[in-house]
Amino acid sequence: EVVCLLTNMDIPLGNNIGNALEVMEAIDILHNNKQGNLTDLCIELASYMVSLGLNISYEESHNMVITNLDLSIQLLKEYTLRMIEKCEDAVDLSVEYMMKKDMKSTKKLIRQDDDIDILREYIRDRSIELMALKQPLARDLRYIYSLSDISTELERIGDYATNICKESLDIGEEPFIKEMIDIPAMKNICVEMLKKLGDALKNDDADLAFDIAKKDVEVDELYEKVRESCLQVMHNNPDENINQGLRLVFIARYLERIGDHITNICEKIIYAKNGKMIEIG
Repeated sequence: EVVCLLTNMDIPLGNNIGNALEVMEAIDILHNNKQGNLTDLCIELASYMVSLGLNISYEESHNMVITNLDLSIQLLKEYTLRMIEKCEDAVDLSVEYMMKKDMKSTKKLIRQDDDIDILREYIRDRSIELMALKQPLARDLRYIYSLSDISTELERIGDYATNICKESLDIGEEPFIKEMIDIPAMKNICVEMLKKLGDALKNDDADLAFDIAKKDVEVDELYEKVRESCLQVMHNNPDENINQGLRLVFIARYLERIGDHITNICEKIIYAKNGKMIEIG
């Protein structure tokens, strides 16, 4: 896809003539080191480039470009919320596709993990810029630090969803060696936790964050059930069941770790709100 913008050419847009000089002037504008008639055009073109490169909507890419010019905690928070939504979808679909034996969709979901990684890098870099350029104090500094840490936890959740997909591909079309109740139940709890996590962060709700974290106990209990039942099935028929049995234990373990990372995020939301570092569970 090719995008071009046409201007009236009735006034000079920049102050320089020559390809290299013109590009340098445009870069200066995008670094917020310069203003002028070229500013709007640079923002417009950069927005289309980011949209095509990251496969996101123009509105999202435009906000991303503007963020570089006018960094704010609120925009950083919005991208973190988007990252939570992507992790929620990844966890939900990884197990859903496994249950449906949908190998094609599973492979596609693995590729989508790049979107989560890109958001993580963006939030990390903007956090550093925000701290360096705005020199925030007290609560604002704490909030930026927390958002950066939360993005790291979310990236790990995305990685675990990808690991579930990979184990699912290795199981392939084989019939499941045991009744699949506990693993979908673990997934449902994790997805519910992630959904409420977005609300807790959006509303700076420390009480909700604490309640979400307490749900991790249920995930841990289900993990133990999956591990014990898989070990029993593998013991009964090791030749046929050991390969899939181990993979199912790995999948349950990944879900258990996702629950742990959600708990870590809850602790950081509470810290951002109250300034208190606590350990839940």
